[in-house]
Amino acid sequence: MTVKELFKHVGLQCVEWGQAVPCFEPGIYIVSNSADADMENTAPVAPVFNDKMIQSWIDRLPAFTLDGVKPTVESLKERLAEFWHLTHFLHLQATKTI
Repeated sequence: MTVKELFKHVGLQCVEWGQAVPCFEPGIYIVSNSADADMENTAPVAPVFNDKMIQSWIDRLPAFTLDGVKPTVESLKERLAEFWHLTHFLHLQATKTI
């Protein structure tokens, strides 16, 4: 599956690097390492997490639970890694207003 196909499948718009994102609302953006959104990416990439950012996320959301339990950085990283597609690196980043 290509990045463009994945985005279309979940109802997201694909914007090329350097183009303005046509949205002015807070939210989450995703960055892919694919040079071409129409091509399959076959280079496996392991997930990379920012522990400080994850801890900050957990700290800002006191009601946030994972399987009914307040997550640790490690437990949240493990869960996020379960959804990792090994041939597409997708970087998720929240805007500060979320």
